[in-house]
Amino acid sequence: NPGWPSSRRDIVERRMSGVCVWFTGLSGAGKSTLSQLVASRLRDLGLTVTVLDGDVVRTHLSQGLGFSKADRDTNVLRIGFVASEIVRHNGVVLCAAVSPYEDARPTISTATAKRISFRPTRRRL
Repeated sequence: NPGWPSSRRDIVERRMSGVCVWFTGLSGAGKSTLSQLVASRLRDLGLTVTVLDGDVVRTHLSQGLGFSKADRDTNVLRIGFVASEIVRHNGVVLCAAVSPYEDARPTISTATAKRISFRPTRRRL
């Protein structure tokens, strides 16, 4: 793919700040798998990458939350906050979560000081 960077230098030249890629989809859609594959490729290029998997975050940071809309929103807000901190420090973060409800997006943007912008892109593999 001509748009895919081939070296760490390509990436450094193209970006001056942190970046967040948020993988969304239904349960079992492959978000975690895809985020791990992308993370592996970026690490091969010499980047430090953080993956925030919704299930892992729910187990450790959001323990005790259920799957109601309110609990899902809380989990997504927590992921968004952690991601925004990584981005703020010029890091690369990949988020893989069943998220967010469209009405939660403005809340996430506000909670993260508008450091993360949601740009929905739908792709078929």
